[in-house]
Amino acid sequence: MITVKNTTMPIVAGPCIENSFTHKIYCLASDLPQFIEYDPSTDAFGLRDSNYPGRVVWPGCSENSLSNKIYCIGGWETVIQQNTNKIVEYSSS
Repeated sequence: MITVKNTTMPIVAGPCIENSFTHKIYCLASDLPQFIEYDPSTDAFGLRDSNYPGRVVWPGCSENSLSNKIYCIGGWETVIQQNTNKIVEYSSS
């Protein structure tokens, strides 16, 4: 069964990852160097104060379920127009 939620994303965002502790979903914003937090229980979005280094699209992101931290690796830096090999660790707590 597929359900389309009422809320829509406030801005374009890239990869989304669930925090397995809070069950909230974090999406890397494409237009801002921030994560967007989605809470499925309230069907609401909010911007997180994350200061992601650079404006990166298409990174590979995953959660470490032991630490509940999100790791984003690589991607394309849109400002300098080149691939990046950065590994970024994000804690949503």
